[in-house]
Amino acid sequence: MLREMNNRQDVNTEHLSNIDPVFVDLFVVFSRFEHALIFADYVHQTRRGAEVNWDAFYRHIDQLDLVEMREKCPTIVEYPPKVLQKEEDKLVWKMKFEEISSQKDIFKAAKAVRNNLFHGGKTTYSNHDEWERQKTLVTEAKNLILYIVSKMPEVKKIFEEPLP
Repeated sequence: MLREMNNRQDVNTEHLSNIDPVFVDLFVVFSRFEHALIFADYVHQTRRGAEVNWDAFYRHIDQLDLVEMREKCPTIVEYPPKVLQKEEDKLVWKMKFEEISSQKDIFKAAKAVRNNLFHGGKTTYSNHDEWERQKTLVTEAKNLILYIVSKMPEVKKIFEEPLP
């Protein structure tokens, strides 16, 4: 009986196969990136467990070439992602980044792209222009992460380890 219950699917998941691979790629790359940061000792203990120490990471990326980072994600820099906020009884997309002028700012905006996908549902749009913008933001965020990985030898080594 337990085996039957575990194999029975009560939730229709067919629509999930229609998610654009561009979005899935960012999830995979960002997940592997966080894993590599933790195992490269960009980690600290919180009450929830071991997590990426973003402050230590930001100190490292401050040494990277700002121009090169900007070139990897021009849309993110010039037209940063909005973030989902609740105002009164409504969910609205609001500007979070007034100016993106440092390596840390660029990465935080790219991280917001990932967070918007994961938490904010930015994979469904009826407006073609907004859909294309989201795909551009996601592609640029992924390219930025891969650029950063390429500049951090210890992180790169762990990032490139084969999955079991």
